[in-house]
Amino acid sequence: MTTPTRNPLSVFTSSKYFTFAMMGVGFLLIAGIIFEAGVLVGLHKGGFSGQVGDNYERTFGPRSGEPGMGLPNPHGAFGKIVTVTLPTFTVENDGMPEEIVRVASDTIVRNGRDTVDASKLTVGSYVIVLGAPSNAGDVDAKLIRIVPPPPDAVGSTTTN
Repeated sequence: MTTPTRNPLSVFTSSKYFTFAMMGVGFLLIAGIIFEAGVLVGLHKGGFSGQVGDNYERTFGPRSGEPGMGLPNPHGAFGKIVTVTLPTFTVENDGMPEEIVRVASDTIVRNGRDTVDASKLTVGSYVIVLGAPSNAGDVDAKLIRIVPPPPDAVGSTTTN
């Protein structure tokens, strides 16, 4: 009686070395997928942070000490209201030219968490304005937030 010969490939695939090798390959595959997911999340977060930095001046104005200091920011304004003749008012900020801001019917005016009427914009109040440039060089306000005066402002008033 002859014993059947087993296929060498069958012998190898049923050995414990093959099982360990397959477990190692599977582990490396799972580790690679996890690593790639981390890289994608990091790229997404880095891209977002880069966009915030790239658009900082357009949103908040020039940073202190950078070239272009003193030029108006056509997309917004920050400072003290010096004149109010609705639907426009003028904002003054130290070291920056005055900005004329236009208030439209769809402009949101906020004081803290509350939405308020544009009549709350009074001379001496401090505001942050986000908007878009108009053809006349003014700022068409989309959002106006009444804020407390900066700590170094003397004799400033705000309305609540």
